[in-house]
Amino acid sequence: MTTLFQTMRLMWIDAFVQTNVDPLRRRHICAAFDISNAQAALDMKRFHALFPGRLTYDATAKGYLAAEGSSPVFPAVELSGILTASALAVQAHKRLGNTTTEEPHP
Repeated sequence: MTTLFQTMRLMWIDAFVQTNVDPLRRRHICAAFDISNAQAALDMKRFHALFPGRLTYDATAKGYLAAEGSSPVFPAVELSGILTASALAVQAHKRLGNTTTEEPHP
């Protein structure tokens, strides 16, 4: 079973690999959602289980990229929405005086 918040993170993972040339690492998910490394690992495992073939591991870069020829698993409007929501949450977090969380790398 996937929780609502895990679904949001799965959408973010899909958006990250679709919009970035940099490889995705667990630390990106940790920073974007203020979660533990262990939780990020579980999210990556869930993503692989639900969407086999979407990601490929680049051993040289030590991270995940969108697999060649793969398409986003979520509609573009959802991917855009999750990136916007993440960015707005970081801004709100800073306004509240919580500056310990790193900026997400969309």
